Amino acid sequence: MLYILKPIAIMGGIKSNRKILRFMEQGYVTIYYIVAASVGVTIMYNSPYGFFETRHLWIGYPHYEMTSILKSYYLVQLSFWFQQSMVLILQLEKPRKDLLQLVAHHIITILLIGGSYISNFTRIGNTVFVTMDSSDIWLGLAKCLKYLNFPGLVTNTMFIMFMIIWVYARHYLYGLVTYSLFAESCLPENNKCIWDPLNGYWLTRWSKYIVLLGMSLLQILMIYWFTLILKIAWKVVNGKNAEDTRSDSEDEDEGNISKKTD
Repeated sequence: MLYILKPIAIMGGIKSNRKILRFMEQGYVTIYYIVAASVGVTIMYNSPYGFFETRHLWIGYPHYEMTSILKSYYLVQLSFWFQQSMVLILQLEKPRKDLLQLVAHHIITILLIGGSYISNFTRIGNTVFVTMDSSDIWLGLAKCLKYLNFPGLVTNTMFIMFMIIWVYARHYLYGLVTYSLFAESCLPENNKCIWDPLNGYWLTRWSKYIVLLGMSLLQILMIYWFTLILKIAWKVVNGKNAEDTRSDSEDEDEGNISKKTD
């Protein structure tokens, strides 16, 4: 942030210290999402479940043997969300109107990541990470370009791309994974579906509903944020710049692009 992103902000003509800080924050998470999404897709590509071949999320469960890259990927993701939670708790970034929703999101996310790691649900975790990270890249880029005073056509086009990818990844693909957990996870031809934690078996006909609850709560939060996205899209259709409908008044004066987290 200090040695790469701050010089870029200054060279890009950003003069306000507050805007420079915002650019650094957005640049940091954008770089993280690019790296995380790239690693996640690479892991999927070299795995039996490929590009959302959902039955293979459960065939051969429990998947307690992990490659070093998958283990590192999972632990880094968990660390990232702990770090993001500390940002909210310590208010290292200016609080936004949807602070409660963000807190709920981070708590659910940490519980799902930690729980899936312990209970050998890392395949489904990998697919969920990809659906989340791939959409956030485009929003972060749009915000960074907005701070650098790129033309509205560029930032609005980037936002529209983000909106399309959001719907496809976070509602369609995420929905496929959620449905697979409900309908395919305990099919007899896929796995034993028994309760035997000492041997790695955590998936049963009742325990899957605990995971389904967490994933459903995340989907509810994403639907809430999608309503805000639609409000911004309506502004773009009416010839206005995409502005943050959930920022405080100080941010609204800056015309920030909306931020939706995972």
